[in-house]
This record gives sequence, C-alpha cells and structure tokens, in this order.
Amino acid sequence: MIVAPRTATLPGPFRLDGGGVLEDVEVAYEEYGAPGPGHETVLVCHGLTTDAHAAGRHTWIDRAAGWWDAAIGPGKAVDTDRYRVLCANVLGGAGGTTGPGSIDPRTGRPFGLRFPVVTVGDMVAVQAALADHLGIDRFHAVVGGCLGGFQVLEWMARFPERLERAVVISATPRTSAHNLAFFEVLRQAITRDPRFAGGDYYGGALPEDGLALAAMFGAVVWLSRETMERKLGVTLVEGTKPRFTLGPEFTAQAFLADMLLILPMLGINAFTPPKQEDPSDQVQPVGSENDKFDTIVVPAREEGFKQRFLNENCWFAVRIYAKHISKLKFIAAYQVAPVAAITHIAEVEAILLYNDTGKYMIKFKGPATAIVPIPRPENSEVNMQSSRYALREKLLAAKNLDEVWT
Repeated sequence: MIVAPRTATLPGPFRLDGGGVLEDVEVAYEEYGAPGPGHETVLVCHGLTTDAHAAGRHTWIDRAAGWWDAAIGPGKAVDTDRYRVLCANVLGGAGGTTGPGSIDPRTGRPFGLRFPVVTVGDMVAVQAALADHLGIDRFHAVVGGCLGGFQVLEWMARFPERLERAVVISATPRTSAHNLAFFEVLRQAITRDPRFAGGDYYGGALPEDGLALAAMFGAVVWLSRETMERKLGVTLVEGTKPRFTLGPEFTAQAFLADMLLILPMLGINAFTPPKQEDPSDQVQPVGSENDKFDTIVVPAREEGFKQRFLNENCWFAVRIYAKHISKLKFIAAYQVAPVAAITHIAEVEAILLYNDTGKYMIKFKGPATAIVPIPRPENSEVNMQSSRYALREKLLAAKNLDEVWT
C-alpha cells in the first residue's frame, strides 16, 4: 500500500493547558482507505517513539512499512476496506507537526526549549481541530497504544460525543512513581549531554551521547527479558573465548553499545533533527579538500544489510556531500553487530536522490564482494555512527578501522 504524507495548517491561536499560546499549527498526517462519512473514520493515535506513518510505504523502494502496518490495511484488524483511517503526528512531535524544531516566527530560529510545554490534552485538542478541518464530526473508533492510549483516554474525557468506540492499549488513567522516575532518567541523560546546548542544537551536532544513553536504558526496560534472550542470547561477540577487556564481550552489550545505529529498529525517531538545506552535513567530513577518497563506508544493521546490501545490490537513505558524489566509486558496509567490522564492498553504479529526504540511494554494479573483516579496535576513537569517506586501496590494506583513517 503506497500512501502520501499530508499536512494541514490549522488557524490559531491555540491556547495550551500550561498557559502557552501557539499561532497557526501545522499538522502532519496520513490517511488510509476510502474517505467516507465521519462515523466510518477510525483515528489511530501513535506512541512516544513513532509518528503519523502508521501503515503502507511512501514509495515502493522504502525499506520498512509504517509502524502498525501489520494491523492497518485491507482485511486487517483496522480494515481499510471498511473504514477510512487517520493518523496524525502529535503536537510537539518530530514527525512534521509543529514542535521544538519548528521555526519561531518571533526569532526566525527553531523554538528549541522555548517551545511551550504541551500535554496529552493539547495533543488531542489539535487532533480535534484537524478532524474539524477534514470535516469529521464523529469517529467510528479512536485507537492507540502507550502514549497513543493516553490520547484515547483524553478523547473519552474531553470529547465523548465525538467517538463511538475507544480502544486503549497498554495505557492507564494514572502514572506511577516508578514511571516518573524512569522518564526522569531519560530526560537527564539527554539534557546533560553538553551538545544538547540548552535545546539549541538545531543545525549543529546532535546530543548523541545523551540520546544513546537514553536509548540504552529504554531498550533494557522496553524489551522483555524473553525477547532479549531470543534475539541476542548469552553469546560472545567474537569467537568462542572471552577477550577479558572492558569493551563489549557479549552480543547484548554490543547491541547497546551501538544503540544510535539501531534506534530506527526500535521505532525511535522522536529525536530526528529537522531537515537542513544541506542534508549531507551528517557525513563525517574529510580533513581537507585535498584528501583523497573514492569510497563511502556506511553503518548497516543486520536485517537491512542482508536484505538490501547483499540481496538487492543497493543501499538507501545515505547522507552525502553533493560535491563529493562524483568522487565515490565504491561503497563499503560496516556491520554494526555481531561482528563490528567492515565486511563487504561494492562498485557504485549510480547515486540517486532518495524521495524528498535530501538523502541518496546508491545502486551497485553487481553483488557486493566479501572482504577480510576490518574490525573496530576496542579502544578506537573511530566513530561509526554515521558514514565516512575512505580510500579503497587503503581500506583493503588495513587490519583495523584505525588504519583506514590514519
């Protein structure tokens, strides 16, 4: 199912529960199924780490479908043959709706922490305004899990006359001291990162260390013990004998150590920065314009690596400096886990813009070639959380990552 992202501008002012006021609010949303009368529409409310892209794909080459694609579609639990389905990114979210990354009309800069604090009630008020904008008087059902479940509860309290049914998943009408403490740890991890810069990090470096710590802690809490045993087990990262180092010895530790690379696998995109005019600024640059390189080394998660890099001879959503495209003749894959090493290289056939993301899709001339793994030393300062440029000749001669970039 191919779907198109949509936006709606809702006229303000919006007076928030905490006393803040927003003028016009832009809302990102998606619709699935055939439009129909309001009582035949189902509103799906997303959770903390997801957005409006609940089902389908934006293009046929997208690597992953929407976060609830298993439940939304023809003949599925939320049947698009029977209902019109709506999902909107919440107020304050990072998926296209007005939030901290939006431009403050008073300053011409992103709001950052100057964006007013929003409540679940504020999120629901904006959803109701979107429904008005779309001509929807009453929902057949409002459905949501986690943070989405809290939104459903708020719909029941604020607008009971506007929904016929409510489906609350994994949410309660009140929180607990344990939950408050848990989220305080996540908040402190992010805000104590020096690169958080008081919330004014837009256009600069992300607070990656804080995000990684928050994601690590979240993964341990959100993934059950049984799930981690099934997916990771008590297995060594390399070989059959421990290395007796302070680096990750076991797969579960390596999984957390490279957390920033696997945030999308956990559905965590709430911290994605706004798209900049030059979207390639996330690539780790070469030292100078005279540095020689002909290869881009990309970090790859296991499932995407096998499906795309090896089977489909391509790679998606790569940030590249536009002026460097003509120099790139090869692409190499750094496998995040379980090996933590560069393992394959392929010759580049074409580098094409990938949708409207400002990133690129790289097509290979043929299947990638396996090479002798080039591992990351345990105390290496080489950061493989984003792509890096390299020289193929030097890469193939290297025994570890440090030798590739020294």
